[in-house]
Amino acid sequence: MPAANVVLLTAAVFVFLMVPRGRWGQIGGDIVAGAAYLLNWRLADRFTHPDPTMPPSPVQHFWSLAVEEQYYLIWPLLILLAVALAKVSGARLKPVLATALGLLAAGSLAWSVTTTVGAQSPAFFQTTTRIWELAVGAGVAMSVGVWARLPRPVTVVLGWAGLAAVLVACLSFTPMMDFPGYTAALPVLGTAAVIAAGCAATRGGAGTLLGIAPLRWIGALSYSLYLWHWPMLAIAATYWGPLSTSTGLLVIALSVAPAWLTFHFVENRIRYSGRVSQSPRLALGIGAGFSALGALAGVALLLAS
Repeated sequence: MPAANVVLLTAAVFVFLMVPRGRWGQIGGDIVAGAAYLLNWRLADRFTHPDPTMPPSPVQHFWSLAVEEQYYLIWPLLILLAVALAKVSGARLKPVLATALGLLAAGSLAWSVTTTVGAQSPAFFQTTTRIWELAVGAGVAMSVGVWARLPRPVTVVLGWAGLAAVLVACLSFTPMMDFPGYTAALPVLGTAAVIAAGCAATRGGAGTLLGIAPLRWIGALSYSLYLWHWPMLAIAATYWGPLSTSTGLLVIALSVAPAWLTFHFVENRIRYSGRVSQSPRLALGIGAGFSALGALAGVALLLAS
């Protein structure tokens, strides 16, 4: 929450300075929705009747954080339901939880496939079409012991095959493809395979490549990079016009600087603070305070529009 809302506040300032006033109201609303982790539903409504002339919002990428936070509410409720069912039926908890998770994933995948129609489908942003992707990750986490006991040749092949699937998705998927739908299975299952194979820490596997220092450094910084790169690209494109590939890569490279600063002086300072870790009340207060800061930045843009 702290890092995300620092980015929302900064984005609001740069929108005020660099983006035409006619867009302040919409972007201000997006920032408020981003701070409340509801932006995905706002964008789903917008993309029901998309305007191809409207540039992307500089905080549009917060849709996935909204899905993630909503999942953090659904998953504990599912666990509590499984616990209650296991007690009533006398069954073991893990099979009950796995069954509930499987049913939820199957329903979400079916909904995703049937509602994903066209490249500009609102289904892209809906939580209901994405639950199955998160459920796959939960399933991998529940089965750590199984993955850790796989034979070495199996984990080596599984890891490299998963990494290949992710790279194929990165290099071959286009904006004209229907997504998520069944198309999302390739990167989702590929990612799950890489993580599952990594549970065995097998030499010669994909972890050999992914574990080198430069990639671990990028991995540690990835959340902050995710937060910063898109607002910088979107605002630069609004101010200077469409960016060339080289200019876009330069902007992304420049986003490393604020990402590093946020990672070390906001994110890590708070999450590794002894006082914060010992006081849930303080932790919740800090989270709520930063969320209010981001929301107020959006409200200010709305009022100024």
